[in-house]
Amino acid sequence: MERAARLQLLAMSAGDIRPIPADLGREAHDWVSTPKRNAVTFAYFARRALRTHGNALD
Repeated sequence: MERAARLQLLAMSAGDIRPIPADLGREAHDWVSTPKRNAVTFAYFARRALRTHGNALD
């Protein structure tokens, strides 16, 4: 909760929200949302969860 609040305050201190062109938004989305990147991220969090909660699959 504290991390979220800190991030919110940092975002608010950056100024007003300004829209970006739709083509730049699509380019950013396509660069971030690739199947390989999603799989690697999921695997990381799965390993992390299993380290903490090793008996989760029992």
